[in-house]
Amino acid sequence: MTGKALLVSTVMGDAEDAQFNVFERIFGEDNKYIYLIKRKECQKLQRIVYFEASTILTLVEVWEFVRVNVVAWRDSPETKEFAEYFVNQWLQGKFVRWQCFHTAGGFASTNNPVEQFNKKLKRDYTLRQRLKMGTLLQ
Repeated sequence: MTGKALLVSTVMGDAEDAQFNVFERIFGEDNKYIYLIKRKECQKLQRIVYFEASTILTLVEVWEFVRVNVVAWRDSPETKEFAEYFVNQWLQGKFVRWQCFHTAGGFASTNNPVEQFNKKLKRDYTLRQRLKMGTLLQ
């Protein structure tokens, strides 16, 4: 309509292959993706991170922390499997920019910002009643 190319700066979705493939096919490979992580998974991994928190205070860079700890995790039989998961899920591949660590300024850092938007829609426009989409858009 306007003669200008569509430039999408923000897309919300889950970190799973089907959505990633669609976004990449439609919007191109030159986009940066930031993914939400389930609160439950964050809490589970948080225990491990807190355990290593004292180490981060002695290291200057985050990548130095990662390098030192991944080596230590791979050396320990109890954490060897976690080390491989951590490297594959958090440091390599297409889902490395997890929301809880890479929140852009001005954007929500909640588990699911869409729910807050839906809450406002329901509160302000539907008066908590089920409406047909046509009625809602009028």
